[in-house]
Amino acid sequence: MLVSNLAGRAKRLPGRIISAGLLLMTLLAGMATQPCWAKNAVDHNDFQNWDMAVVTLPITDRLSLNTLDLLFIGDNWQHKTNMFLQPDLTFKLTKHLSYTQGYAWTPAYNPSRPKFFNENRVWEQLQYDFPVYHDFKACVRQRLEERFIGGVHDTALRSRTMIRVTHPIPFVKDKRYYLAASNELWVHLNTVSPAIKAGINQDWAYVGVGKQITPQLKLEAGYMFNPIFRRRGYDTKNHAIMFTLNYTLLPKPLSHYFHQDSNKTAEASSPVTQKEVTNVASVTTESNPEAVQADILHPVESPVHLNPTSPVPDNLPKEGEPTALLSNTEPGNAGLGEPVSVMSLLSPKQ
Repeated sequence: MLVSNLAGRAKRLPGRIISAGLLLMTLLAGMATQPCWAKNAVDHNDFQNWDMAVVTLPITDRLSLNTLDLLFIGDNWQHKTNMFLQPDLTFKLTKHLSYTQGYAWTPAYNPSRPKFFNENRVWEQLQYDFPVYHDFKACVRQRLEERFIGGVHDTALRSRTMIRVTHPIPFVKDKRYYLAASNELWVHLNTVSPAIKAGINQDWAYVGVGKQITPQLKLEAGYMFNPIFRRRGYDTKNHAIMFTLNYTLLPKPLSHYFHQDSNKTAEASSPVTQKEVTNVASVTTESNPEAVQADILHPVESPVHLNPTSPVPDNLPKEGEPTALLSNTEPGNAGLGEPVSVMSLLSPKQ
């Protein structure tokens, strides 16, 4: 028994080491990020508040429309400094891998200037979500931004690489509460102006706690450390309290509801079922048996219906005589368009 327990723990040890290593690297990567050229003697520390809302509309099982709104309150919580308005379309390529195409409008504000500093971005992203070990979950994301900055004639390219891990809070029975940590490194890929040169731009290092309130609603709060490295002037170190709301508009994809509506429409316009025909036939038989007998003798397809109460023609063969077939041109024709066996029509009921 002791040997089996030790063997089981030994099997779980590599996974635990990997999980702990990922969490530790994520927490410390942003803190340790310092480009070799960032040697400014004076750093500017700013205390901020970041409020983010992410709303998702699932369209199909693989396709979703997302919007992200992020508001930055800076200058020691005094003024609005930045804003992100970011819609995107995400397509799941596999169970764990997804591709996203998005746009972002990211104006920057300065209280000393009457107008904001405008910027538009188009970006592409690959994201891989995977379980690490037991309740540890991780995601790795790579994004490429094409930035169209006001006053800059060339397109700036920037890479953003993020890793994020989550785990339920230990010793808490309610597994909807979880811990989260992430780090995202921003790197300029080209030089387009004296202020925007190739190299490390900034880093987002985050740690927080969240709760999955309902399957569609999740809230999260935490601390974000955001150093920004500049080639000119002083570097900025932002210390932000961050609040995040994630909300999914529908519990199921939008296509599911359209599929239900189409099924209901098809059922409403479908032909009468066999059960309904049987019910109608039984009611008709009880209310008017003679009409039912006439319908049996003369089907609906016949262009002419005989009156079931009209007398039988005298020239019809009597019982026991040879059966004659009437054609369309002979007297007493039932108007069925094909020869009809008279005796089969007049044979007594079984």
